[in-house]
Amino acid sequence: MYHSKKTGKGRTTWYDEALSDARQYQLNIENGIRQGLENEEFDVWYQPIVNADTLVMEGVEALLRWPRRPQGALPPDAFIGIAESSGLIYALGQFVLERACSELQPLDDLLLSVNISPAQFRDPEFESRVVQVLGRCHFPARRLQLEVTESYVLENPERGEVGH
Repeated sequence: MYHSKKTGKGRTTWYDEALSDARQYQLNIENGIRQGLENEEFDVWYQPIVNADTLVMEGVEALLRWPRRPQGALPPDAFIGIAESSGLIYALGQFVLERACSELQPLDDLLLSVNISPAQFRDPEFESRVVQVLGRCHFPARRLQLEVTESYVLENPERGEVGH
């Protein structure tokens, strides 16, 4: 049924066990993300951002990882898409932002780059949520860089101006 809805009106879709298996996998990942957030199975790892001219580390990019999943670690490309389609990306994004701002707050001038999904960026509450996290963590806004995919900014140039 979900596959038929996804492919459009006026179409017939025959039962396919592979589609059923794929949907069950997606539901398992969705439930796993919910439980993972509750059970603190997620981590934020940091990738250095180095100035190519000076070779000085100027900041870090926060990266979401799921190393303590009961069934074993799962790479981001295996769960981020499911999180986006299910709406769980909001909770994951909030987790990353909160954790990264808390952990990097004491490191004076280090910049923090956080990836934002287009779904988060479209959320009318997004900006106020970011401001709340910055306030709770005492993290200066000047040290935060939010990254959204280039294709989203090209499709929505007015959103690319936020924060300027």
